[in-house]
Amino acid sequence: MTRMIPAPYIRTEMISVTNFRTNIAMLLPQVVNIPSRLLLTRHGRPYCAVVSIRDLEMVERFDGHSLASLRREQDDIACRFAAAQEAGERPPGPGLRSL
Repeated sequence: MTRMIPAPYIRTEMISVTNFRTNIAMLLPQVVNIPSRLLLTRHGRPYCAVVSIRDLEMVERFDGHSLASLRREQDDIACRFAAAQEAGERPPGPGLRSL
């Protein structure tokens, strides 16, 4: 598996499915070698995307374990907030205020 380092700038280019079919030999190396993504359109609306293997691995990694981890963190924060409310304490964190 490749090392997951975020690219500082990844360009997304919108092109029609027809244009993609015509220029596939030129466009695929662009996705693989240059950090870019292709958003294919049909009748001017987004239809599907062509991404590199690196991007796909990041999406799959996020879909699987990160979402569960985010939910656990959210539940933990909610429990701590409820406990603080019951104890009459001010909730921690900047920008939060009592109503």
